Amino acid sequence: MNIYDFQKKWRKPLFLIGVFFCLSCLFMEILIFVVPQFRMQVKCTDEQYRLRYIYLPTILNISSIVISYFLLSSKKVSQRMKNYTICFMLLFICVVIQNLHGIYASVLSLPSLAIFISAVFAENRLTYTITVISLVSTLISYFVGHHLFDENDIYIANYIIASAIVIVAYFCSNLLLRFIYSQLHTVKKGHTNEERLINKMRLDPLTGLYNRGGMDSIMDELINNYDPEHPLYLLMIDIDNFKSVNDTYGHQNGDKVLRTLAQVILDMGRKDIIPCRYGGEEVCVMFKNMDIDDAIKKSNKILSDFRNVRYDFSGDHSIAFSGGFVQYDSHYTKDEWIKKADSRLYFAKHNGKNRIISIPVEETEQII
Repeated sequence: MNIYDFQKKWRKPLFLIGVFFCLSCLFMEILIFVVPQFRMQVKCTDEQYRLRYIYLPTILNISSIVISYFLLSSKKVSQRMKNYTICFMLLFICVVIQNLHGIYASVLSLPSLAIFISAVFAENRLTYTITVISLVSTLISYFVGHHLFDENDIYIANYIIASAIVIVAYFCSNLLLRFIYSQLHTVKKGHTNEERLINKMRLDPLTGLYNRGGMDSIMDELINNYDPEHPLYLLMIDIDNFKSVNDTYGHQNGDKVLRTLAQVILDMGRKDIIPCRYGGEEVCVMFKNMDIDDAIKKSNKILSDFRNVRYDFSGDHSIAFSGGFVQYDSHYTKDEWIKKADSRLYFAKHNGKNRIISIPVEETEQII
């Protein structure tokens, strides 16, 4: 799982935590209002309490949740912006509670929760921004409580403690961020090395094409993820008179012919073209993300470019190949797909060679 999948996985649980936190705060405010022992700590009338501690924070918190929900659901919002949305929603809920009950250090330091949570998204800038906002909010809560709500029994020490907790939360989150970055680097490096090793194991050492094992796994993946709107094609190639090349010019020159064919195919580019060595002098090429005319055109270009090559050991004699071309059908198994291409290749071999058959064998009177 990469970092983007990891972040996406955590956004929904964190959003639900924000909703739960909002409902918990509302429940606590109602409980304080209902229970006389708790109400003794809040000096205001019933009407003032309902407005200040129930209606106002509920409206603010629910508004932030609704806005966040639409941003998280929108396809136009970037993944990074969605990460910011989650953190700022949680921070906003903490700030609302902080500014309503800003006489306790524990409440004043609530924004530190948002700081810790921001570390999940492994972005130092986000954590730093939330920390700055948290410190500013802690300072503002003093003036809100002292001047707006007339809470004169506010202790400066509580704000100093709360600010210290916020700063400590930032440094702790920074350490966590460094750990996450180091782990991501280690995992990424491990994946890169593993991918290199796997790719090396899947390549044919002579031609540089995928070997039979690589071909099977790639073909399985293409078939399992097949979408009719993105057709697949298979070209099976067999070099004409290859045994004669080996017998006449030696196996080293035979290998040179194989490498030449591989290079001709690779020169077509790796995008949407997957070349594999099927075995011996047989090569298969899979095409994707193109229409059938383009795939046939590219197949014929491979044949044309290959037979135009002149070898220093053969004088003016060119070497060609025969091919069988088949479009994948959702009813085919992997073996059936290969078998159909092979049958067209077989027909090309026994009917003149140096050609690609791209129509069913039963229609071969229309050979092009």
